[in-house]
Amino acid sequence: MKPYRAICLICLLLAAVPAQAQDQTLERVSVDVIKIATQEQLTDMMSVSMRLKEAGASYQKALTYPEIKLDDSEAMRVFIGVRQFDALYAAAFGKKKDVAAFLKAQNDQVMQLNLKGRVDVAAVFPPELNWMLREPDKVNFKDIVAAYADNLSRYEKLGEEPAGLDVIGDALFGFVVEGLYVTGQSILQAGSDPQMLRVINGMSPSLNALSRLYEAMTHDKQYAAFCDTAEALELGERRGWIKEMADMLAQKGGSLSGNELQAIATFAVKKRQTLVPED
Repeated sequence: MKPYRAICLICLLLAAVPAQAQDQTLERVSVDVIKIATQEQLTDMMSVSMRLKEAGASYQKALTYPEIKLDDSEAMRVFIGVRQFDALYAAAFGKKKDVAAFLKAQNDQVMQLNLKGRVDVAAVFPPELNWMLREPDKVNFKDIVAAYADNLSRYEKLGEEPAGLDVIGDALFGFVVEGLYVTGQSILQAGSDPQMLRVINGMSPSLNALSRLYEAMTHDKQYAAFCDTAEALELGERRGWIKEMADMLAQKGGSLSGNELQAIATFAVKKRQTLVPED
Protein backbone atom coordinates (compact mmCIF):
# COMPACT_ATOMS: atom_id res chain seq x y z
CA MET A 1 0.00 0.00 0.00
CA LYS A 2 1.67 3.13 -1.16
CA PRO A 3 -0.09 6.38 -0.36
CA TYR A 4 -3.50 1.16 8.74
CA ARG A 5 -2.65 3.01 12.65
CA ALA A 6 -1.83 3.85 13.05
CA ILE A 7 -2.16 2.79 16.24
CA CYS A 8 -3.83 -0.34 15.60
CA LEU A 9 -6.03 -0.69 18.56
CA ILE A 10 -9.45 0.28 17.19
CA CYS A 11 -9.15 -2.42 14.59
CA LEU A 12 -9.27 -5.17 17.16
CA LEU A 13 -13.00 -4.76 17.34
CA LEU A 14 -13.69 -4.62 13.63
CA ALA A 15 -14.04 -8.38 13.89
CA ALA A 16 -17.29 -7.66 15.72
CA VAL A 17 -18.64 -5.09 13.24
CA PRO A 18 -21.78 -6.38 11.43
CA ALA A 19 -21.36 -7.24 7.75
CA GLN A 20 -23.68 -4.45 6.66
CA ALA A 21 -21.20 -1.91 8.06
CA GLN A 22 -18.91 -2.74 5.16
CA ASP A 23 -21.22 -0.86 2.80
CA GLN A 24 -21.39 2.25 4.97
CA THR A 25 -19.18 5.30 4.80
CA LEU A 26 -15.88 5.42 6.64
CA GLU A 27 -17.48 7.66 9.25
CA ARG A 28 -20.27 5.18 9.89
CA VAL A 29 -17.83 2.27 10.19
CA SER A 30 -15.71 4.28 12.61
CA VAL A 31 -18.68 5.21 14.79
CA ASP A 32 -19.96 1.63 14.89
CA VAL A 33 -16.58 0.30 15.97
CA ILE A 34 -16.28 2.85 18.76
CA LYS A 35 -19.69 1.77 20.08
CA ILE A 36 -18.66 -1.90 20.17
CA ALA A 37 -15.06 -1.58 21.34
CA THR A 38 -14.19 -2.14 24.98
CA GLN A 39 -11.01 -1.56 26.94
CA GLU A 40 -11.12 -5.20 28.07
CA GLN A 41 -10.91 -6.44 24.48
CA LEU A 42 -8.06 -4.08 23.63
CA THR A 43 -6.19 -5.16 26.73
CA ASP A 44 -6.56 -8.81 25.74
CA MET A 45 -5.11 -8.08 22.31
CA MET A 46 -2.05 -6.44 23.82
CA SER A 47 -1.42 -9.18 26.41
CA VAL A 48 0.17 -11.76 24.10
CA SER A 49 3.68 -10.93 25.31
CA MET A 50 2.60 -11.21 28.96
CA ARG A 51 1.13 -14.64 28.22
CA LEU A 52 4.47 -15.59 26.70
CA LYS A 53 6.20 -14.70 29.95
CA GLU A 54 3.61 -16.55 32.03
CA ALA A 55 4.07 -19.64 29.86
CA GLY A 56 7.80 -19.69 30.64
CA ALA A 57 9.41 -17.77 27.78
CA SER A 58 12.44 -15.58 28.36
CA TYR A 59 13.02 -12.10 26.98
CA GLN A 60 15.31 -11.97 23.96
CA LYS A 61 16.05 -8.55 22.60
CA ALA A 62 17.49 -10.17 19.47
CA LEU A 63 13.93 -11.09 18.50
CA THR A 64 12.84 -7.44 18.41
CA TYR A 65 13.32 -5.49 15.21
CA PRO A 66 16.75 -3.82 15.06
CA GLU A 67 17.12 -0.08 14.70
CA ILE A 68 16.35 1.08 11.20
CA LYS A 69 15.96 4.33 9.30
CA LEU A 70 13.01 4.54 6.98
CA ASP A 71 12.12 6.92 4.18
CA ASP A 72 9.05 5.10 2.88
CA SER A 73 5.69 6.30 4.23
CA GLU A 74 4.04 2.90 4.21
CA ALA A 75 6.96 1.32 6.04
CA MET A 76 6.82 4.11 8.63
CA ARG A 77 3.16 3.38 9.24
CA VAL A 78 3.86 -0.35 9.52
CA PHE A 79 6.67 0.23 12.02
CA ILE A 80 4.37 2.16 14.33
CA GLY A 81 2.78 -1.24 14.97
CA VAL A 82 6.08 -3.13 15.01
CA ARG A 83 7.45 -0.86 17.73
CA GLN A 84 4.21 -1.05 19.65
CA PHE A 85 4.54 -4.83 19.91
CA ASP A 86 8.25 -4.59 20.75
CA ALA A 87 7.48 -2.11 23.54
CA LEU A 88 4.80 -4.36 25.01
CA TYR A 89 7.13 -7.38 24.73
CA ALA A 90 9.91 -5.58 26.60
CA ALA A 91 7.47 -4.22 29.18
CA ALA A 92 6.07 -7.67 29.93
CA PHE A 93 9.57 -8.73 31.02
CA GLY A 94 10.38 -5.52 32.87
CA LYS A 95 13.02 -4.30 30.39
CA LYS A 96 12.41 -0.61 31.01
CA LYS A 97 15.24 0.86 28.95
CA ASP A 98 14.18 -1.17 25.95
CA VAL A 99 10.57 -0.11 26.47
CA ALA A 100 11.58 3.54 26.38
CA ALA A 101 13.69 2.99 23.26
CA PHE A 102 10.86 1.26 21.41
CA LEU A 103 8.32 3.90 22.42
CA LYS A 104 10.66 6.61 21.26
CA ALA A 105 11.13 4.82 17.93
CA GLN A 106 7.37 4.56 17.58
CA ASN A 107 6.92 8.25 18.28
CA ASP A 108 9.72 9.11 15.84
CA GLN A 109 7.85 7.27 13.07
CA VAL A 110 4.70 9.21 13.86
CA MET A 111 6.59 12.51 13.70
CA GLN A 112 8.32 11.62 10.42
CA LEU A 113 4.97 10.95 8.80
CA ASN A 114 3.97 14.58 9.33
CA LEU A 115 0.43 13.62 10.24
CA LYS A 116 -0.48 16.87 11.98
CA GLY A 117 -3.32 18.60 10.22
CA ARG A 118 -4.44 15.39 8.53
CA VAL A 119 -5.19 13.05 11.43
CA ASP A 120 -5.23 13.29 15.22
CA VAL A 121 -1.64 12.56 16.20
CA ALA A 122 -2.76 11.91 19.78
CA ALA A 123 -4.76 8.96 18.45
CA VAL A 124 -1.61 7.49 16.90
CA PHE A 125 0.69 8.02 19.89
CA PRO A 126 -1.28 8.44 23.15
CA PRO A 127 -0.14 11.53 25.10
CA GLU A 128 0.00 9.36 28.23
CA LEU A 129 3.10 7.68 26.78
CA ASN A 130 5.09 10.91 26.90
CA TRP A 131 5.84 10.69 30.61
CA MET A 132 7.19 7.18 30.02
CA LEU A 133 9.77 8.60 27.65
CA ARG A 134 10.83 11.08 30.32
CA GLU A 135 10.77 8.62 33.24
CA PRO A 136 11.48 5.13 31.84
CA ASP A 137 12.42 3.72 35.26
CA LYS A 138 8.80 4.11 36.36
CA VAL A 139 7.23 2.37 33.36
CA ASN A 140 5.45 -0.97 33.68
CA PHE A 141 3.39 -3.19 31.41
CA LYS A 142 0.02 -2.13 32.82
CA ASP A 143 0.82 1.55 32.26
CA ILE A 144 1.45 1.01 28.55
CA VAL A 145 -1.61 -1.16 28.02
CA ALA A 146 -3.77 1.37 29.87
CA ALA A 147 -2.41 4.24 27.77
CA TYR A 148 -3.49 2.53 24.55
CA ALA A 149 -6.81 1.24 25.90
CA ASP A 150 -7.76 4.61 27.38
CA ASN A 151 -7.03 6.17 23.99
CA LEU A 152 -9.99 4.39 22.40
CA SER A 153 -12.25 7.43 22.00
CA ARG A 154 -9.72 9.22 19.79
CA TYR A 155 -10.01 6.61 17.06
CA GLU A 156 -13.45 7.64 15.91
CA LYS A 157 -12.05 10.63 14.05
CA LEU A 158 -8.95 8.76 12.91
CA GLY A 159 -11.04 6.12 11.13
CA GLU A 160 -13.17 8.66 9.30
CA GLU A 161 -10.38 9.66 6.92
CA PRO A 162 -8.79 7.42 4.27
CA ALA A 163 -5.36 8.57 5.43
CA GLY A 164 -6.31 7.59 8.98
CA LEU A 165 -7.38 4.14 7.83
CA ASP A 166 -4.03 3.75 6.08
CA VAL A 167 -2.29 4.40 9.38
CA ILE A 168 -4.61 2.00 11.23
CA GLY A 169 -4.31 -0.75 8.62
CA ASP A 170 -0.55 -0.60 8.20
CA ALA A 171 0.26 -0.29 11.90
CA LEU A 172 -1.94 -3.23 12.89
CA PHE A 173 -0.30 -5.19 10.09
CA GLY A 174 3.11 -4.42 11.61
CA PHE A 175 1.82 -5.36 15.06
CA VAL A 176 0.50 -8.70 13.78
CA VAL A 177 3.61 -9.65 11.81
CA GLU A 178 5.98 -8.72 14.65
CA GLY A 179 3.72 -10.51 17.13
CA LEU A 180 3.65 -13.69 15.06
CA TYR A 181 7.42 -13.56 14.60
CA VAL A 182 8.37 -13.00 18.26
CA THR A 183 5.77 -15.45 19.52
CA GLY A 184 6.63 -18.14 16.99
CA GLN A 185 10.38 -17.92 17.60
CA SER A 186 9.91 -17.91 21.38
CA ILE A 187 7.77 -21.03 21.25
CA LEU A 188 10.17 -22.86 18.94
CA GLN A 189 13.10 -22.06 21.20
CA ALA A 190 11.13 -23.40 24.17
CA GLY A 191 10.81 -26.75 22.39
CA SER A 192 7.17 -26.34 21.41
CA ASP A 193 5.98 -26.80 24.98
CA PRO A 194 2.17 -27.41 24.95
CA GLN A 195 1.55 -24.44 27.25
CA MET A 196 3.61 -22.23 24.97
CA LEU A 197 1.89 -23.55 21.87
CA ARG A 198 -1.41 -22.14 23.11
CA VAL A 199 0.05 -18.65 23.29
CA ILE A 200 0.07 -18.32 19.50
CA ASN A 201 -3.72 -18.43 19.62
CA GLY A 202 -3.59 -15.11 21.45
CA MET A 203 -2.89 -13.55 18.07
CA SER A 204 -6.33 -14.57 16.79
CA PRO A 205 -8.13 -11.34 17.81
CA SER A 206 -5.56 -9.23 15.94
CA LEU A 207 -5.70 -11.46 12.86
CA ASN A 208 -9.50 -11.41 12.76
CA ALA A 209 -9.59 -7.65 13.29
CA LEU A 210 -7.14 -6.97 10.51
CA SER A 211 -8.97 -9.28 8.11
CA ARG A 212 -12.26 -7.52 8.76
CA LEU A 213 -10.66 -4.10 8.54
CA TYR A 214 -9.23 -4.87 5.10
CA GLU A 215 -12.59 -6.24 4.04
CA ALA A 216 -14.30 -3.03 5.15
CA MET A 217 -11.70 -0.90 3.38
CA THR A 218 -12.06 -2.93 0.18
CA HIS A 219 -15.84 -2.55 0.11
CA ASP A 220 -16.01 1.11 1.06
CA LYS A 221 -16.54 3.36 -1.96
CA GLN A 222 -14.94 6.38 -0.30
CA TYR A 223 -11.75 4.46 0.44
CA ALA A 224 -11.79 2.79 -2.99
CA ALA A 225 -11.69 6.22 -4.62
CA PHE A 226 -8.63 7.07 -2.52
CA CYS A 227 -6.89 3.71 -3.06
CA ASP A 228 -5.11 3.00 -6.36
CA THR A 229 -5.00 -0.42 -8.07
CA ALA A 230 -1.67 -1.45 -6.54
CA GLU A 231 -2.90 -0.60 -3.06
CA ALA A 232 -6.12 -2.55 -3.61
CA LEU A 233 -4.17 -5.61 -4.73
CA GLU A 234 -1.92 -5.42 -1.69
CA LEU A 235 -4.93 -5.18 0.60
CA GLY A 236 -6.30 -8.35 -1.00
CA GLU A 237 -3.00 -10.19 -0.68
CA ARG A 238 -2.64 -9.27 2.98
CA ARG A 239 -6.21 -10.15 3.83
CA GLY A 240 -5.90 -13.52 2.09
CA TRP A 241 -3.13 -14.99 4.25
CA ILE A 242 -4.28 -13.24 7.42
CA LYS A 243 -7.79 -14.72 7.09
CA GLU A 244 -6.39 -18.18 6.33
CA MET A 245 -4.19 -18.10 9.43
CA ALA A 246 -7.01 -16.79 11.63
CA ASP A 247 -9.32 -19.55 10.36
CA MET A 248 -6.66 -22.22 10.95
CA LEU A 249 -6.06 -21.10 14.54
CA ALA A 250 -9.81 -21.06 15.16
CA GLN A 251 -10.23 -24.57 13.76
CA LYS A 252 -7.36 -25.96 15.81
CA GLY A 253 -8.71 -24.46 19.01
CA GLY A 254 -5.30 -24.19 20.66
CA SER A 255 -4.11 -27.65 19.58
CA LEU A 256 -1.38 -26.78 17.09
CA SER A 257 1.12 -29.49 16.19
CA GLY A 258 4.86 -28.84 16.14
CA ASN A 259 4.84 -28.93 12.34
CA GLU A 260 2.01 -26.40 12.18
CA LEU A 261 3.82 -24.05 14.52
CA GLN A 262 6.99 -24.42 12.47
CA ALA A 263 5.03 -23.49 9.36
CA ILE A 264 3.59 -20.37 11.05
CA ALA A 265 7.00 -19.35 12.39
CA THR A 266 8.65 -19.78 8.99
CA PHE A 267 5.88 -17.82 7.31
CA ALA A 268 6.20 -15.01 9.88
CA VAL A 269 9.95 -14.79 9.18
CA LYS A 270 9.26 -14.33 5.47
CA LYS A 271 6.56 -11.72 6.03
CA ARG A 272 8.76 -9.82 8.45
CA GLN A 273 11.47 -9.62 5.79
CA THR A 274 9.06 -7.79 3.48
CA LEU A 275 8.19 -4.98 5.92
CA VAL A 276 10.96 -2.77 4.58
CA PRO A 277 10.97 -2.07 0.81
CA GLU A 278 14.01 -3.30 -1.09
CA ASP A 279 16.30 -0.67 -2.58
